[in-house]
Amino acid sequence: MNDPLERIDQPFGSLTELLEGLLRALLDRLGLEQVAIDLADGTQLSARRELRAGARRTTRGRADPRSVDDAVRAAEWLQASDGTMRRRTARKPAETVLPLAYAGRDLGALRMTWRQPGGLKRPSDAALKLLAHRSSRLMHRYQARDWAARALGAPLVIVGMSRALQEAEALLEAVAASDHSVLVEAEFGTEAAHFAAMIHAGGRRRDHPFVPVHCADAEGAPADWFKKAKGGTLFLDAVEALGPDLQAQLVRHLRPGLSPGPPATAIRDVRIIAATATDLREEVAAGRFARGLLWNLDVLSLRVPPLRERAEDVPALVAAALARCGFDCEAKRTSGLMALFEGYAWPENLVELERVVLRLAVMTGDQPIQAEDVARLTPWIAPSWRSPSAETAAFRAAREAREAAAAPGRGERWVRSVLDRDVHDLARLHEGLRRALLWLADHAAEPITLDQLARQAHVSPSHLTFLFRTSLGVSFKSLLTRLRVERAKQIFSEATARRVTEVAMTVGFSDLSHFERTFRRLVGQSPREFRRAAEAAAG
Repeated sequence: MNDPLERIDQPFGSLTELLEGLLRALLDRLGLEQVAIDLADGTQLSARRELRAGARRTTRGRADPRSVDDAVRAAEWLQASDGTMRRRTARKPAETVLPLAYAGRDLGALRMTWRQPGGLKRPSDAALKLLAHRSSRLMHRYQARDWAARALGAPLVIVGMSRALQEAEALLEAVAASDHSVLVEAEFGTEAAHFAAMIHAGGRRRDHPFVPVHCADAEGAPADWFKKAKGGTLFLDAVEALGPDLQAQLVRHLRPGLSPGPPATAIRDVRIIAATATDLREEVAAGRFARGLLWNLDVLSLRVPPLRERAEDVPALVAAALARCGFDCEAKRTSGLMALFEGYAWPENLVELERVVLRLAVMTGDQPIQAEDVARLTPWIAPSWRSPSAETAAFRAAREAREAAAAPGRGERWVRSVLDRDVHDLARLHEGLRRALLWLADHAAEPITLDQLARQAHVSPSHLTFLFRTSLGVSFKSLLTRLRVERAKQIFSEATARRVTEVAMTVGFSDLSHFERTFRRLVGQSPREFRRAAEAAAG
């Protein structure tokens, strides 16, 4: 099925807002009659399709056991030929109930009532189970956010729906269900604290203390940390910055049996989460980190994906950063801004992105942030950007001609890989680009827009444009044109009697003259000349 959660990547203000967005997405994308979420605390939120107005209605409140049945038995109103409204009693549609849980903890249930007849095909049980898992993880994000706002004074929430982030969250849930020490490997500027909060809030210690220690400027001794965290979690942020004395003390306060040497002597009922931005094994080899400490901390491990692996998350992260700074995302964010942001590697990750967004938002006042603002105010992000207004018509035409002339050589390899569906060759590409190319292999003859292809690839149109240019060396339109021409060559070679007009329409050209000009430019022969050569070769 199409991913019903693909648009749930924006930042929400609360768990309730997330759930309402989730209900709307499921209602629309799955063609449901009604959908509801029954939370474990007895609260229910629901949305249903209004047949007369074609609208959705979302309600919330305490669970009412009659609400779903009443909706199921609701009458359908149909427009009769005489213009009157007639009522008929609908058969009870099929209902699916999916349990929602995170790390073994009950979150509630998702109830979906399917439209019959005429609704979309019901997804498989495996697809629905995956949907429930992903919905549960989204819910936990905002439950952890609310916990962090109360306990830490900071509403820490993960934003984005990239594949890299989803894979990390699947591991995070498994870690939260356990009670062993965790080593979180997180580059500078990534969400190490967010992951630690989600682990604690998702585990059995969620109602007990969470004690963060900033190891670069640690206050007190490990004995004090363990005492404060008794029954809960001790979070050692930037653990690589601990000095030798504190490292030695910490080893003595870890659980017995996990560390070589004499038995540990101190408090046992504390879970440890340690975050590091360096390779601690290299630190051990260099003599800067205690081997016994690493041996105790690295029982379970997680890696926070850096932003360069999550380009699909950039639009949502920009929206979240603008909201935190008090700006209207729709008024400030532009396609030019996003094209540059999604093509940048962000070596300092979210810390850099939020600082850049704040600078641009403040310095542009009440105006949208354009590409030229990025080039002027944060030039390291757009070192080669050139304003379109700086190009004369003649210069632009010459540049486009050079690109068109160079495109066949640059794109030849990938045209062949797409036509052959060479998954081994395509596997080295960015995942979103690979999805786009595999989809093109089956749909190249259809009318295709960049927006449509971007939806299939699960990336933004601007980022997909960037991937085509940087990874393949050609534009989307250029590659699509070459795929169509190459397919036409195959048809002429296999069926030399086919008419040129018929072949042009078969491969996706609606204009015969455009097909003939393009074929000659790319092949060096007209379609008829190529067909005659194919006939001669066939004997």
